[in-house]
Parts: sequence; C-alpha cells; structure tokens
Amino acid sequence: MKSERPIVLVDMDGVLADFDGATETFLRDSHPHIPIMERKNFYFRDDYPDPEHEAIISKLHSSQGFFLNLPPIKGALEGLDKVEELGYEARICSSPLSKNLWCVQEKREWLRVHRGRLMAERAIIDSSKENYDGIALVDDRPVVQNADIASWSHVVFDQPYNRHVDADLRIQGWDDPNLEYVLTECLARYRRRSAT
Repeated sequence: MKSERPIVLVDMDGVLADFDGATETFLRDSHPHIPIMERKNFYFRDDYPDPEHEAIISKLHSSQGFFLNLPPIKGALEGLDKVEELGYEARICSSPLSKNLWCVQEKREWLRVHRGRLMAERAIIDSSKENYDGIALVDDRPVVQNADIASWSHVVFDQPYNRHVDADLRIQGWDDPNLEYVLTECLARYRRRSAT
C-alpha cells in the first residue's frame, strides 16, 4: 500500500520491544546463578559464552509467548506518535527469529495490542529490509545488511552493543530532541537518491 506521507521504517526488538530487559528479568528470576553480562554484541547469546547459559537463553528466545510478552521500551509508543506528528508514516519493519515458531504471529499480535490492528496488518516481518521503501530505517542493529542498496538511511537506535559503530545518523532513544533533525536529513537524502 502506497503512503502519501514519507515512510519511516521502525524495527521492533531493541527499538520498540524490550528484548534485552525481558531476557535479563528472566535470568534474574529463574536463573540467578547466571550473571547479567555487559552487552557488547548484537546477539544477546554472544555475550554469554558458557554453553549452559547460551542454551538457557536460546530456549527462552525460542519459546512460545516470548515475543508477545515483551514490554515496550521506555517512550517507544510515544516515539511512534512523535514520528506521525512530524508528518511521517511509521511502519514496522522487523526481522523474524527463525528459531521461534511463533515469532511472526506474536510480533503482529504485540503490535495489535500496543498500536492497533492497522499497524499490525501493515507490519513487514522480513529479514530483507532493503527491499522495502522508506526514508529511514530506525534499527538497533549496528550494521544492516544491504543498506547500501536500500532507499532508506539507517538511523541507529542507540544501545550499548552498537556504540562502537560510528554512525552519522543516531538517536539516543525516543525522547532524543534530535529526532526531527535526523528524519529531516533522511528525507533530504531520500530525495537526492530519488532524483538521480
């Protein structure tokens, strides 16, 4: 469906839904012997090299209900409202976790619960994000595959595991006062690319 407003693609895990917070709460509550590690790697399991710990975390991430029950990241729902107020259409663009059979269904249900039926129906759940049009992709992944051939500019959503990346477009959470400037810059870049 073609939008009349410029589209801002928005990732879910680590941007809207608190994947890390839910995992850490689970470890504290159910496995207090596992220390909470400082997050340095994009994949949570990579910060837990002990095979037993990795297996426990992988089992959690592949379990039914995990994605459905993730809490929203602080300010995320208001952040989507802000994107809309600035004149853009926020559209979800999130990769599925292939090892979780319920992931796609639960991501759509999470969106329905938190943002309504329309956003859930329009959500893109696909790993090939470069195939979707937009002026920006707000994503916590340090480097998005095939970003060089995408229509959008990658806006890094700040997290501890992506701070080593020197990104010229970054927001420090949904309450970042630079959000409007960053999206304006993305729109300008999009128009320049479209003109060539």
